Amino acid sequence: ISTILGGVGLYLMSVYFIENDKLADLIFSIAGTLLAIPVVFLVYNYFDYRMSKKVNETLANSTIYEINSWMLLMIKVLRKILRVRDPFEWDSINRMLNTTQASIQRSLVIVKSDVPDLKVCKNEMDDLLYNTAQLSVLSPVQIQIMAALNKEISHLINEREYRGDKKKMAKYVYKIMDLMDDWFDHCEKKAW
Repeated sequence: ISTILGGVGLYLMSVYFIENDKLADLIFSIAGTLLAIPVVFLVYNYFDYRMSKKVNETLANSTIYEINSWMLLMIKVLRKILRVRDPFEWDSINRMLNTTQASIQRSLVIVKSDVPDLKVCKNEMDDLLYNTAQLSVLSPVQIQIMAALNKEISHLINEREYRGDKKKMAKYVYKIMDLMDDWFDHCEKKAW
């Protein structure tokens, strides 16, 4: 504001009070510079804001795409350990994600060769969580769901490797599917 007032004051002084043309031109040029600085600053801030908004939207969409791709990978692993034979369509996926814990316990079979697939999913979720935290493009609810998914997958892997209690494994699978259902119902499009 002071730069604008100074520019306006110098302009008025050069027009009305200075009779020497060369001095008036010099002061007029200084006044123009003082007026141009805030205008350039405001224009820069405006375009910077617009570009930042577009970049954040692009990052958010890209992040959501990566998470949805991870969700599909996790669904494939869950279908394998639950021995789901239905076609890979959204209707069958929704039915699977809404399965009861008792039904999960009856059909759950995690063999030793399934553990590496679960570990791949866990490691990819670790990377996604780290990247999304660095980018700050997801809402706190989305990050909470992702962190909870990561925790439940870790519990499932540990239970399979160290104890093998089918009831507890079913509980972890149920929680994983419930969190995935929450993601698809509420979060997949609500990035910042």
